[in-house]
Amino acid sequence: MITKNEIDVQIALGTVDTPQQIARLVRNTVDVEALEWAIKYRNTKVRAAAINNAALPIGLLLCACVFETSKTTKEVLERVVSERRGEIECVLNVIKYYPQLSMDWNDAATPKHS
Repeated sequence: MITKNEIDVQIALGTVDTPQQIARLVRNTVDVEALEWAIKYRNTKVRAAAINNAALPIGLLLCACVFETSKTTKEVLERVVSERRGEIECVLNVIKYYPQLSMDWNDAATPKHS
């Protein structure tokens, strides 16, 4: 499995230095940390590779829908969201029927000031 650390090392060593080479690594990883990094990467080819990766969690996919600015990558997003529609509907149904699973647990730990 290709991890985020392995990608960082290969970039640092110069083994991979083009967006196409980085995108190839991203397409072949199942490491969520690497995919999260790639979805925020400055190059659209790398972001598109992360979006096309079936291991990308639904939450990151939906975040990309909100924050992506590139027209090319938005087209990829539309296709992938369409392909993964069943998964997205499943997640939304869980949130609908079990809203306590979607609550912000940090709010419970934060003291309320009066």
